[in-house]
Amino acid sequence: MGGHDNLAEGYKALLHNTGSNNVGLGCNAGGNLTTGSNNIDMGANVLGTAGEANTIRIGKSGTETKTFIAGISGKTVASGVGVIINSNGQLADGATFNAL
Repeated sequence: MGGHDNLAEGYKALLHNTGSNNVGLGCNAGGNLTTGSNNIDMGANVLGTAGEANTIRIGKSGTETKTFIAGISGKTVASGVGVIINSNGQLADGATFNAL
C-alpha cells in the first residue's frame, strides 16, 4: 500500500493501492483499487475498481441482500428530492438517475 493517509484493516485490504485518503475495512476490501483516492470500501471482498476515485462501496453485491439504516424511515424534511437505487445498487436522485 502506497500513498498517504490510508486506513486498511483486514487481510490484504488496499493491497494494490497507491492513492491517498482511502479506507478499506474487511478481508480484501479495496483490493482492486490502484491509483484512486478518497474511496471507502467496507466488507469482505468489496474490491472496488482500478483507478476509481471518490466512491463509497458498502457490502458485496449478491452477498448482502438487505440494508438497514436507522433514522430515515418516517422522517419528514422541509424540501428535497426522492432517492432511486438502480440495479447495481447505485443511489441517485430522480433528476440524476436517467443520466446513470
